[in-house]
Amino acid sequence: MIVSELLQPDKQQPTAPVTIGARVMMDILRYETQCTHDAVQLTPARNKSAQFVLEKTLAKFAQREASRTYPFIQMDLESALVQYIQAEGRILYMAEMDWGMIRLLDQVFLDIAAKGKLDEESLWLLNRFRLPMLFGCLADLSFFFSRQNVARRFLNLVTLYLLTTKEPFARDLRFVLGGLATRMHEALVVGPGKLNALCLEGQAWFATHLQRLRQAQEKVKEVLETRERRGFAEERVVTLVNHCIAEKKLPQILVEFILGDWRQLLLHTSMREGEQGVDWKRQSRLTESMVAFVNDCQTPEGRTQYQKFLPSLLKGVQTSLAQLTEDPQLVVAKMEPLELVLNAVLLGAAPDVAVHPGLPVVVPPVQTFELTLENSPAIERIRGLGVGEWVRFVTREQRFEACMLVVKGTDSSMWSFVNQSGQAVVSKTLAQLGALLNTGVLEIVGEGNAVDDALNRILPRLAEKALAITAEKKSAAPPLSPWRESLNSAKVKPSLPEAKNAESLEASEIVATEIVATERETVTVELDGDTNTNTKDAPDEGVCKVPGEFEDALTEKLAEEPELTEDVQEAAYNLVDGLQVGARLIWYKTAVEDVSLKLAVKIRSTGKLVFVNHVGIKLLELDRPALARKIALGSIAIIDMGAKFDSTLERIVKHIQQDKK
Repeated sequence: MIVSELLQPDKQQPTAPVTIGARVMMDILRYETQCTHDAVQLTPARNKSAQFVLEKTLAKFAQREASRTYPFIQMDLESALVQYIQAEGRILYMAEMDWGMIRLLDQVFLDIAAKGKLDEESLWLLNRFRLPMLFGCLADLSFFFSRQNVARRFLNLVTLYLLTTKEPFARDLRFVLGGLATRMHEALVVGPGKLNALCLEGQAWFATHLQRLRQAQEKVKEVLETRERRGFAEERVVTLVNHCIAEKKLPQILVEFILGDWRQLLLHTSMREGEQGVDWKRQSRLTESMVAFVNDCQTPEGRTQYQKFLPSLLKGVQTSLAQLTEDPQLVVAKMEPLELVLNAVLLGAAPDVAVHPGLPVVVPPVQTFELTLENSPAIERIRGLGVGEWVRFVTREQRFEACMLVVKGTDSSMWSFVNQSGQAVVSKTLAQLGALLNTGVLEIVGEGNAVDDALNRILPRLAEKALAITAEKKSAAPPLSPWRESLNSAKVKPSLPEAKNAESLEASEIVATEIVATERETVTVELDGDTNTNTKDAPDEGVCKVPGEFEDALTEKLAEEPELTEDVQEAAYNLVDGLQVGARLIWYKTAVEDVSLKLAVKIRSTGKLVFVNHVGIKLLELDRPALARKIALGSIAIIDMGAKFDSTLERIVKHIQQDKK
């Protein structure tokens, strides 16, 4: 198998994204057509009748595979299909490009398995999607070179979620994915048109889980931010209180008031506003004024000076305390002891005094490991993680749990991860994460696009090989004669007769199609920063290639937006209708540019949807059919479905519409 050559450890595989178009992809598939099986005979080109027989054969094969249950041993698609054909006692005629698809798809699945991140049952479940993906590839070649492909994105999510083996999440996940795989196999008996509809349905299920994860992410951020604000606020309050009462003789009731309800108010205000807030500055002055009032009233002159000031002081304190509770009676009850003791001091009385030593100042511990972190490869790998990327932890039960990084800390602060169910949070320091990575308890997954990564490792080498073969054939080809050039405009005349009833067509009737040279356009392929030009005008006669009539039609079909089946349209509309305000989506604007969108307004009466970026600037406005089509075509992917309530902006729009009526 070619996979063994691709996975050799001594050869560095390129990991950068590769730009490959439909023409180059077809060359790759045609050159990967080594077939040593007598049950499969390859033809240079596709033929309608041969395609019909192939699809019927694969449909029957899928019907048998749909009933398989674990732990049935699964083989690669090439071997399984050959065994099935041999058992049927037939010979299957297939286009070289389609056989290349089978081989390339096997390479992708084997590459994912070779990473060793999936257990035996997860691999078996992943392999159940191999045959449905083949149907998708036969109908849409963009699976191999477009990140927007719906089936490819679905398979990425399947692989990511299968990383978790911790119960009960893994059990529920396998139940759902197993049901989807069975339904896909059953749908293939009818035709491949429903595959994308089921992939969109699976995307909605994943989006629901990602929505929980996003909600957990927001909670984690809120908790961490609150904890951080509380730490700064507590330090600020302790400094103010110690400045006012530490080592001073003050009435016992006043000290208890400041250390009790008043300190709680100061902490609340400091967390909300910080040291530059208006309320914080006012309450700081009130704290200092209460202490200054007691000290200055020790003399007759001071008591005379503060007689008119006391009502204003008490009013300011009472107004501030009202921020802690909405019950006015409770505020009066809290103010009563303070009011009595301050009035007594104003009259010259001597209440019980106390000398408070001051509140303890919490000093953050000194981080002693910062110097030892610099030269650690594990620490550098952890530092390279970005928010939204994935890791996997080994639990005490020797199970695996995939988690997404939601808060990226510093060398001394906590790093927080949320599991796929959104119900558990793991917080570790950088040093702890480095130790877990070194001991194998932690694995770095990355963005979680296993299919994309596998294709980025496989396709560059195959593309270079295809370009080299093409260049070699072109250089070895003799110059074209005038008679040969006259054939460039000739149409392909297949020697295979069209059967009136395709079902009655026997495989033995399928013969090779006559190859006629056709003019080919120049294709540019970007590989690792290099630009290679594949000029295919006047190819050599020995080069196996798709006839121009079919190839041009296929290329045009890939370039244009395909027609959507009713099942796909219905699934896309269901996704659009399920979106709520606050839903998050990704817009694949170009081949290299991804734009994050958030649904800000959804007007059900007109079907208009408005999307904004993370700062609220409008980026995109679509109606319901346009958004459904983009989702079905894969140019927009749903991350989460959004909250179950309408935003203030949408309610305002609704009220304006009602007023106009």
